[in-house]
Parts: sequence; structure tokens; C-alpha cells
Amino acid sequence: MLTGRDAAHKRIRDLFEAGKGLPEGVDLTMLINAIWQQALIFLGEIAPPGTEKPEINLEQARQQIDLLDLLRVKCRGNLTNEEEGLLDNLLYQLRMVCVERSKTPQQPPG
Repeated sequence: MLTGRDAAHKRIRDLFEAGKGLPEGVDLTMLINAIWQQALIFLGEIAPPGTEKPEINLEQARQQIDLLDLLRVKCRGNLTNEEEGLLDNLLYQLRMVCVERSKTPQQPPG
């Protein structure tokens, strides 16, 4: 029995072997935005899905920021100007919010 992750990998491999590539609309910016949204949730900027109250978890926020930075470093030289600019901009914004959150007691804004 395949796990969800294994099934996803098999589907992607099958698509490439069939010469189809990734499904239309799937690109690196989707991954960047998914990680960015998680960082915003952990920074208390937005509430987690299904809740109304934002919560701050700086350790998890830093982990998401580190993942984005790792992605930027590992993809260096292979990013489009748009992707590189997006990553740089989001990383700067997230780091600034993280610094602000670390200076004050951990309570969400508002």
C-alpha cells in the first residue's frame, strides 16, 4: 500500500515518463506561497484555517522562514527573476515580522 506521499511521487514520475510534466498551474511560486502562508500563521498574522484566533509560535515561524531560505539557496541560478524577487521579498517581510514578534510578549496583533 502506498502512502499519500509515495502515491504523489509515483503520479509525478508517471506524468514525466508519459512526457506530460507537472499538471498545469503547478510551479515553484505555489510552493513558495504555501510555505509563506504557514509562516504567517505561525507569526500570528493570520488565523489557522478553521479558527478565528491567531496564535504565535516563533519556533515554527522560524522553521518556515528557514525552509524558504533553504529553497532560495538550493535553487540559486535556476530561479527566474520573478521567483528570485518573490523569495527575497517574502523572506525580508517575514524576517521583519519575526523580529518584531520576538521583541514583544507573544500575543497576536489586534
